Amino acid sequence: MRSFREGYAYAKAGIIMDDLIPAGNGTRPLFDARDREKSGRLMSVLDAINEKFGRGALMPAATGIKKREWEAKFDRRSPRYTTRLDELPHAAAN
Repeated sequence: MRSFREGYAYAKAGIIMDDLIPAGNGTRPLFDARDREKSGRLMSVLDAINEKFGRGALMPAATGIKKREWEAKFDRRSPRYTTRLDELPHAAAN
């Protein structure tokens, strides 16, 4: 079987493989491909708890437990029109 065929348009592509380790040495992902349905529900619950009790009340263990000495300030952040529907500007009707 030949890979090149006359008359087809081809594009050059590549793959970068970084941080390769043997399969047994890595950590297992928290949300494996089989658990994607469950992870969606879990993230919804985590978001609801953080919304009720404040940002950072619950977080994944991978984020660490050390308390940061600094915290991001969001009071001067520009609106996120392209990603947040609730931040779209509204035109007032007279």
